[in-house]
Amino acid sequence: MPSYLSPLHVTAAAERLYRRILRSEPSDLATHAERLGWSMSDADEALSILLERTLVREDSEGNLAADDPRIVIGRLVDTKRAEAIQHQVDLEATRHAIAQFVSDHQHGQGATRRPKWEVVPADLGAGIVQQGVSSTSGPVRSTVVSADWSAEGIEATLELARATISSGRPLRTLYPLSVLDEEGGRAWMKRFEEVGEQQRLTAVNVSEFLVLGDELVLAMADWGDVRSDYVLIRDAMLVVTFRTLFDLAWESALPVPGVEPGLDEDRRLLSLMAAGYKDEAIARYLGVALRTVRRRVASLMDELGVETRFQLGMAAQRRGLLDGGA
Repeated sequence: MPSYLSPLHVTAAAERLYRRILRSEPSDLATHAERLGWSMSDADEALSILLERTLVREDSEGNLAADDPRIVIGRLVDTKRAEAIQHQVDLEATRHAIAQFVSDHQHGQGATRRPKWEVVPADLGAGIVQQGVSSTSGPVRSTVVSADWSAEGIEATLELARATISSGRPLRTLYPLSVLDEEGGRAWMKRFEEVGEQQRLTAVNVSEFLVLGDELVLAMADWGDVRSDYVLIRDAMLVVTFRTLFDLAWESALPVPGVEPGLDEDRRLLSLMAAGYKDEAIARYLGVALRTVRRRVASLMDELGVETRFQLGMAAQRRGLLDGGA
């Protein structure tokens, strides 16, 4: 027979006695022990559990009785549930405190602990990236300031990207819009896209950095300077800062041209304008001349009967021309 009251710390013997008391007229313990074929010591042990849990009560004459189980057991279950919830809350608080204990541990390592950040010579950057990928987990986020790589260096980088993605780790990379103007830039991006890299373009001038999960950042020591050395960052707060910076830039970035089928040229142009991109950036993204962008904007203003770009945006919104935009 299953023991239903074990979560309430009621033994199988005590539950058996409890069910007999529920089915019987008020009787003393000796009568129940005799009917169950128990010794008085066994019956006393079971009764003590029931009395402690307030499942039964004993009157002045020694007779045992039980109140409505819906009330008694319900109250005990509610109490246990509240304790379980509080226990879960306490466990989460303990989990969140792990970082503090890690900090204590690192502090205790004294001079032997690894620095929270250190400068890495540029020629060692590739090796540090490979080591970092193998020692961390979670998504990999990267930004680049140029896609004009050498043929010698790209193969090793491609292989590392392929291995990273094959292991189940998403790889997201932000490229500057200027990469569309670089010789070979589109071709290099295509090769990384083919191994599974998620790509977006941004008009915001960002530096070059790599965020490995929530554990490590490798960034240019001099912001935006491709000739500088790198800095390796392990400080948890700085890692979160770089991760947040990347995610914000990613959300506002553009898809690579050609990945949004079905979006006509006018709708694409209006969407880019609504996103706040300047004419120069729009021209670069669309792969057209600056004067072509301005001519198309003027044509749209005439078509929609407006005189300013602000009015153009309002009119486009009213007509649903921005729905599903970039």
